[in-house]
Amino acid sequence: MVAARLFQKEMPNKALHRKQSSGDLQRYMQMTILSLIKYIWAFPATILGLILILFALMQEGSASIVDGVIEAHGGIITKILKNGFPMLGKAATFTLGHIILGCDFQCLSKSRKHKRIHVKQYELWGPFFIPSYLVASFFIFIKGGNPYGDNPFEKKATNKTVGNT
Repeated sequence: MVAARLFQKEMPNKALHRKQSSGDLQRYMQMTILSLIKYIWAFPATILGLILILFALMQEGSASIVDGVIEAHGGIITKILKNGFPMLGKAATFTLGHIILGCDFQCLSKSRKHKRIHVKQYELWGPFFIPSYLVASFFIFIKGGNPYGDNPFEKKATNKTVGNT
């Protein structure tokens, strides 16, 4: 009889616990699906980075996953960044979707917070990020501005990371 009373008292708590766990699982699944959608949306740019990483690894480059983003340096990646891009010039690091390319490990470490803002921009803009960035840089260039420093994507990333490096 005492055991039956104890069992009855525990039942509502266990049922409540199961509902809470079910809600947690549902939120986890929603977050996982949302993350997957973000990776897919940014994938057109990410594939370009993966191709460069493949060549870099064949040339003794290095790659690692840091907080869901692949960071790579060395080989062809370092050569491209040191030679620079039209209108934009040389770079220590460069973001392509969920890939961050750097001249070396130190460059990747120093710019990590700034580059994570660009990753979020890719997640928002998807395949439209690169054309939008380039169009913005082009118009800034023809108006006499700095295509890199005056680019609104760069300004946003810089503003969000100033004092946080």
